[in-house]
Amino acid sequence: MSSKLDRRSFLTHSAATVGGIALAGTVVDDLLAPAAGAAVGIGTGAPKLGGTIKIGVLSEQPDPQTFSGAQGKLDAAGFTVANVVYDSLFVTSANGKAWLPYLALSATPSANYTEWTVALRQGITFHDGTPFNAAAVVANFAAAFANATVGLAIKPLIKSVTQPNPADNYTVLFTMVLPFATFPTNLAESQIAYIAAPAALATPSYPVGTGPFKFQSWVLNQQSTWTKNEHYWRKDAAGRKLPYLNSVEIKPIVDDTARFQALESGSIDAMISQFGPVIKQMLSTHGIVGTTGEAEPLDPPVSSIILNVAGKDYTGHTGAVNPSTGQYDHTLTSVLTDIRIRQACAYAINRTQYNSVVDDGVGTAANGIYRPTSPFYRNPGYPSYNPTEAKKLVKAYKKAKGVSKVSFVIDIVGSSSAGITGFEFIQSQLAAVGIEVTSRPLQQSVLINDKILKTYEASAWNQFGGTTPSLNYVWFNSGNFVNFAQNADPVLQAAMQAGLAAPQGSAAFIANWAKVNTQLGKDIPYLWLDNTVNAWAFKSNVQNWAGGTAADGKTKILNPDAGDIRVTEVWIS
Repeated sequence: MSSKLDRRSFLTHSAATVGGIALAGTVVDDLLAPAAGAAVGIGTGAPKLGGTIKIGVLSEQPDPQTFSGAQGKLDAAGFTVANVVYDSLFVTSANGKAWLPYLALSATPSANYTEWTVALRQGITFHDGTPFNAAAVVANFAAAFANATVGLAIKPLIKSVTQPNPADNYTVLFTMVLPFATFPTNLAESQIAYIAAPAALATPSYPVGTGPFKFQSWVLNQQSTWTKNEHYWRKDAAGRKLPYLNSVEIKPIVDDTARFQALESGSIDAMISQFGPVIKQMLSTHGIVGTTGEAEPLDPPVSSIILNVAGKDYTGHTGAVNPSTGQYDHTLTSVLTDIRIRQACAYAINRTQYNSVVDDGVGTAANGIYRPTSPFYRNPGYPSYNPTEAKKLVKAYKKAKGVSKVSFVIDIVGSSSAGITGFEFIQSQLAAVGIEVTSRPLQQSVLINDKILKTYEASAWNQFGGTTPSLNYVWFNSGNFVNFAQNADPVLQAAMQAGLAAPQGSAAFIANWAKVNTQLGKDIPYLWLDNTVNAWAFKSNVQNWAGGTAADGKTKILNPDAGDIRVTEVWIS
């Protein structure tokens, strides 16, 4: 069920890929043998200037004209492209525990974390020659607030973004809707971190940022090309101007096997995969080096089946997908509004077997949004595999409703062989307990749009995770437009808001975010499968792909970061 929100990640890295077959949390040691050593991905010798890197990613963006923090809906592939053309306000430290200066120099909270004053770096210009300053940041957030979907996602968090002192054009005030102690993480790890040129927001034709590469061309579903920004503001630790490369080409190749074949043939120099069989293959092939993300200091995204528990579209009208036509039909009622059927589905799926059959044994099964090694993990009580109990629940539902059949439709990415494999496994598991499911193969952009409009019943999904669980707030917030499952739980809501207000790492922070996982296990708006492994592979002449630094050119940052990567300090040997 592999694909980017988008998994695709929409708005934050915590949504790294949507619709995808994901992989899980630990990979056997010998899988990483080709990439062994403490300095994997760190360049040796002096950087070589020039050259082009060609990167194969999981998905394509819907529209280059609106590819910005304000209007984009970024998945992992989208974040990779954004890292080419834009800079973020902050970046994440290599240990995942701190936000480091980038376009912004500092973030200072009020006593109760309802206001954050952000100081900006001076002397930076956008690709169009206009200055980066407070007015530009305010313009980006004004555009985000005005956007039909992004605005609905961020308004429950951010009340306003202003320039408090007209005479100071390098200070911005973020006013929160509620106390938010880890807000700067969103300015490092979410799409609102990226700042576009105001003119490109007002009359978009192509992306314009402050980043290391400038727009050259973009042919949807084929390739985008970006050339070196000769006036880029950053230098490396030795004082050399960045970036090292002359250009970057991003190639969306949806099918994992096809993407790996492109790497082997030399059509691309780097790729990402989330599909177990391909990960094993690409990291054991001569001339290819790489890494998997399970050692990253973050909870990985989780592969799941997202369920529309409200059984309604975004207008509030009930409905379900007609399996014959594939259309959302308001004359139908979804069985997934009933907790008994959601519980039955959870009991019916053998997640350990799923991991073995679908993901070729790469990783482990998931029973929530955190992996067992996470400080936020407490056993959430999610139903364990028990087909007998599943059959009882289905039988009880049929009797109570006076029906003879239980069925629903699952959306998948139709062009992904991994997605088809995953669906067939789920289909057989549910059939064994008396639940009939039909697939609705869609293009990824359509799959995501149907989640936004809520015109779906169930869908392959890959999301959540991140360096802090507060990144997940928008996805679970009751009434939030991007709460695609439409789950509304006051206990869950109270725990999240208490978690947002607590300082990162405090006892209250940990306890409340752990409680969120427990409530999700009770509500079952997602059928958990396993934890996503994001694996990157590179031709051996690609140097320093894990060597990203903060603005000082010295402090190591998290790179790759889940499903995306920065290539500012990459060179070709």
